[in-house]
Amino acid sequence: MVYHYCKIALRTIQREKLRSLFSIAGLAAGLSSSFLLLIYLQYELHYDRELPDVKDTYRIATAYTMQKTVRRCAVTFGGLAAELSENVPEVISAARIMPMLMPDQLYAAADRRNVPIAKPFAVDPGIIEIFGISFLRGDPASALSDPAGCILGEDLAAGLFGDRDPLGKTIILQNNRAYTITGVAANPPGHSHFQFDMLMSVQAMERLVGWPAQYEAKWSDLSTWVYIQTKDGTDLPLLQQTINGILSKNIARGLYQNTSVFLQRIDTIYLHSGLDAEIGPSGNSTTIYAFSALCLILLFISILNYLNISVSRSLTRLHTVGKRYTLGARRKDIFLQFTMESIVFAFLALFPAILFTHAAYPLMNQTLHTGSSPPSITNLPALLLTLFLTLLIGIAAGIYPALIISRVNLAALCKGLPAPADGRHRIRGAVAVVQLLFTLFFINCTLIVARQVHYLRIRELGFDSRNIILLSLNRDSGPDRTKQLKEALLQLPGISGATVSSSIPGMTESRFVGLMLDDRPLEQPIHFICTDADFLSTYSLQLQSGRFLDGKEERGIQAGFVLNEAAAAMMGLAHPLGHRITRGEQSGPVVGVVKDFHFQSLHESIKPLIICPSWNRSHHLSIKLDTTISQRMGASIENVWGRIYPMQPITLTFLDETIDRLYEAEERTHRLFFAGAAIAILLSVIGLFGLSDLQLEQRTREIGIRKILGGSPAHMFVLLYRQYLLWTGAAAVLAGPPAFLLMRRWLNNFAYAVGIPGWIYLLSTGLACTIILLTISRHIARIYLLNPVETLREH
Repeated sequence: MVYHYCKIALRTIQREKLRSLFSIAGLAAGLSSSFLLLIYLQYELHYDRELPDVKDTYRIATAYTMQKTVRRCAVTFGGLAAELSENVPEVISAARIMPMLMPDQLYAAADRRNVPIAKPFAVDPGIIEIFGISFLRGDPASALSDPAGCILGEDLAAGLFGDRDPLGKTIILQNNRAYTITGVAANPPGHSHFQFDMLMSVQAMERLVGWPAQYEAKWSDLSTWVYIQTKDGTDLPLLQQTINGILSKNIARGLYQNTSVFLQRIDTIYLHSGLDAEIGPSGNSTTIYAFSALCLILLFISILNYLNISVSRSLTRLHTVGKRYTLGARRKDIFLQFTMESIVFAFLALFPAILFTHAAYPLMNQTLHTGSSPPSITNLPALLLTLFLTLLIGIAAGIYPALIISRVNLAALCKGLPAPADGRHRIRGAVAVVQLLFTLFFINCTLIVARQVHYLRIRELGFDSRNIILLSLNRDSGPDRTKQLKEALLQLPGISGATVSSSIPGMTESRFVGLMLDDRPLEQPIHFICTDADFLSTYSLQLQSGRFLDGKEERGIQAGFVLNEAAAAMMGLAHPLGHRITRGEQSGPVVGVVKDFHFQSLHESIKPLIICPSWNRSHHLSIKLDTTISQRMGASIENVWGRIYPMQPITLTFLDETIDRLYEAEERTHRLFFAGAAIAILLSVIGLFGLSDLQLEQRTREIGIRKILGGSPAHMFVLLYRQYLLWTGAAAVLAGPPAFLLMRRWLNNFAYAVGIPGWIYLLSTGLACTIILLTISRHIARIYLLNPVETLREH
């Protein structure tokens, strides 16, 4: 019996090629959406799930109040680790992870190779066990016992030594200190929130940065990630209370107010943390919900499309169904036949769905940065899940048309069409409105996101970011060598300016705390940029009053300060020039005020800023070019760098590209909605094709009579197109509010955002009407060109 039904389905495909093609294409799109959703969810939801003792491993995070603002951060006090290990029996082990200073400027040199180290950390030995770090070479038990040793990640070891065994060899880090390689660790799994290139002990970091090892163990600074393993069955609220008791006895008074800690289970950190000072990029549960909703919506639309086309296809076979009834077929036989045909169509759609999944996955991976690869279809669990999902979709898509055909009465079959049923027409109209609703929703969201992304690109930032190259300076470069580099670069043709600074416009996060204005303290923290006298001209800032730094300010006690307009307003200074600012031992007058510029991303409003002189905080060198960089100019810059810093690799980036990276999340959102809109439009075209095919097939006789009675082409077009316009209008009304609410919430993430004008909804509705017109025009033209005599004879 199954073989018989499959044979009938294949004959149907051969007889009705176009309708069958649309059916298979729609189901393939639905299956592919489901596969992409499952792959993405499998990757995102398995972060840190494979770690040993994941259910009893936690990170200690901190909440505190500073300047009347409550903050929550992923780091805590380094002294907690030793205290918990020694005095809290519920804690089996506690280990620290400490950040290296300026990791973007750290490099390793070996065998005449200089390789930047992007993710270096100082850790306690317990971290190896907590994260289950796998060693390719070396002994995990003793790899961190040598204060002059370090563990290299697999990729860093390959970059320095190629295929040779690096164990026992020596590398030179930034301050010319030699470190012995005591181990090579395998690359961390892609779904681990802790990613590293190099690990060293706390004592080894002491040699590197010149700080006492006990500095991080004190209770004066929030700068350490602390992970603990607890005994099975530990009372977590009681443990958290115990830790807060230890904290209240040890932390230094006055620095942090209302400080408390809370525990985060390690497998919840990636998706549900979202704290300040995360150890690495975090996931976003909102993105998961959005992508899941997108895939489910596309799957739902594809099933609706199949319903329309399969009903259209089935109604052309009513005479065959009538003959089967006459020969003794029962309703359940008819129902089973059409359901089996739907399952056959679903499995025929499986192969193109797999091909589309593999073709679309790199784009999804690039958009969402999952870093995973699609599972092989030969994997048994994946194969069984794929077959089950295909069977489920085939059954779900075939039930409705099978019910319609199996319930048609013999009297209606003798007339060639089912008896009219208002409820059935309402269902088909509702299906069309739902398809158009989702299409208009995605079009509206895509247009609004595109406007915001375009606005972020063209908005004036208050400084000139064009043709500026950034060089990262090493912390041990020293002011003399930095000045030498700057002067040498200014001698090159094509370079019109250069400046050194502690941070760059667009990405300034450093803040001063505890400043004094004249004789009163400033309660609010103020952002700062330490730079030289050429900062104003290099970035084309506008001076409002006074002067800029002139290079004569001393780096010691006496200094000059420049404020932006927001800082002058925050300090309540109508005439800020001459007022004295004191920061520790450094004190000096306000010598100038610059107009506000966006020294942070456009997510933030312009904050108060102080510009002060300091060569000791020069982390970046900005080079202003007369024109865009050429290959020859780039080589000249590298040659100058190589003469002054022969052992350091050059890190050269463009300021425009650096600023663009601030809005990668918005670009991903734009691509996500664009992909959703494109697929929704495609699926709507398929669905409307099936629906119009069905309706026009039913009205062929009516059209023939109207033509005989003298109906004009324009009248016929309005008659057939009017219903689709009504559906589009209803969908536009329903799609507008949810799109507006979602996009308004998204735009609230920006201090500077575009509005949502009404013409966007009109434009999306116009696009939908155009799509409908192009979709059904073929059917209208085909039926209108039929000979009405032949039409009436046939129907």
